[in-house]
Amino acid sequence: MYKERMKLYHDIHIEKRTFSPNNLVLLFNYRLRLFFGKLRSKWSGLFKVTQVFQSSVIELIENNKGKRLKAHGQRVKAYLGVKEEVKKVEECILDEV
Repeated sequence: MYKERMKLYHDIHIEKRTFSPNNLVLLFNYRLRLFFGKLRSKWSGLFKVTQVFQSSVIELIENNKGKRLKAHGQRVKAYLGVKEEVKKVEECILDEV
């Protein structure tokens, strides 16, 4: 009973990933290296989606080199870009009383 409810909860909250041509994505680096850069990001590169196949295979082209490769949809995540912080400074003049 508990397992069924947890599975249902988990399945409801999974977001389906959909990619279309010209999307920018990151590729998961699956090569394990022991004790080498544990805090380093596991996601590499900046790739552009060129074609999406029905079998969850995505054809990618590397942005700066033009190298083409194919990857499974589970190894790819959308690139959200760099968030730029907007700092607004307001000047207040205080009169001396």
